[in-house]
Amino acid sequence: MIYFTSDLHFCHNKPFLYEPRGFNSIEEHDETVIKNWNSVITNDDEVYILGDLMLNDNENGIKKLQQLKGKIHIVLGNHDSSVRQDIYKVLFNEVSYATMIKIDKQHYFLTHFPSLCANYDDKPYHNHIINLSRSYPQKR
Repeated sequence: MIYFTSDLHFCHNKPFLYEPRGFNSIEEHDETVIKNWNSVITNDDEVYILGDLMLNDNENGIKKLQQLKGKIHIVLGNHDSSVRQDIYKVLFNEVSYATMIKIDKQHYFLTHFPSLCANYDDKPYHNHIINLSRSYPQKR
C-alpha cells in the first residue's frame, strides 16, 4: 500500500500546533501520531511524508521518527532545515524537495508547497499530472 501525509511536527512544542489537533501537550500529540501510524502502516508499505517532520528537538525527533513503520520517503518542507535534511538522509532512502511517482497509469508530483503541474484543458484525464502537497487549514 502507498500512503501520503505531511506536517507531523514531532517535538514542535507550541500550543497553536497541538491544541487544534485535540491534544494537551506535544508529548501526547507525538505518542498518538506514532501509535496511530503504526496501527495502520506495515513495514512493507510505502509512505511519502510531504515535509515538516520535526522541529526544535532533533535528538528526540530522531527517536520518534525511528519508531515509524514503513518504507519512508521524504519531501522536504519549510521547517526541514539543512541540519534536519542531513539527519533524514541517514534515516531514510529518499530525501528531495519534490518527486514524481507513477501509480498505475497516473503520475503524481509530490511537494510540500502546491505547484501548477499541467494545463487542465479537455485532454483525457490520464494525461494529467496530479500535484499532492500539504494543505493549509481553513480559517473559520
